[in-house]
Order: sequence, then C-alpha cells, then structure tokens
Amino acid sequence: MSTVSDNQALANISGNLRRLLVARAVSQNGLAREIGESPTRINQYVQGKKMPGAGVLSRIAEFLDVSIDEIVGQNPPRRSGKKSA
Repeated sequence: MSTVSDNQALANISGNLRRLLVARAVSQNGLAREIGESPTRINQYVQGKKMPGAGVLSRIAEFLDVSIDEIVGQNPPRRSGKKSA
C-alpha cells in the first residue's frame, strides 16, 4: 500500500482547488465567503501552504458540488463524452 507524503497531499489539494475554482468561475474570496473561512486561509490552501481540515474540506466539497476525494485525490476524475464500443 502506498502513502502520499504531506508535501504531495498539499500539492494535490492546491492543484485540484485551483482547477475546480476556475472550472466553476468561483473566486477565492467568493469561496471564503460561502464556506465561512477567511480569504487568507483559502489562499493558503490554494497556494499549498496549509492543509485544510476535514470540516473545511467537507464545506468546500459541498459548495463546489464534488466529492472530498476529488479535492484531495492525486488525479482528477476523468470525464469523457465518448462511449466505448
């Protein structure tokens, strides 16, 4: 069984948060306001400087309508419009 280092986990969360915010056209300030966190703290998560706790991850996931796994996962889920033959 492999484990993800703290640095890799921070990088995964940072990259996935960035991607999700852009995809949903949500600003860091907007996310902060909606989930009751400070804009500075959200920026720290997006920059990979701080690890969000479970409660914060849950609120972010709920607001962005994704699973927590999609935020912390190493690879974003694949979405394909193609059907296999």
